[in-house]
Amino acid sequence: MSFHYVICSFICYIISVLIVTHQLIVIINTVTKNDSAIKS
Repeated sequence: MSFHYVICSFICYIISVLIVTHQLIVIINTVTKNDSAIKS
């Protein structure tokens, strides 16, 4: 049971990290697009 719990928690951790990194990439892309638009 504990091993199964560790696997589930590890998968949930990976999913949350992927979601956070995806949000950060989207935010960085929008910021860079805004900066380039302001510069140009």
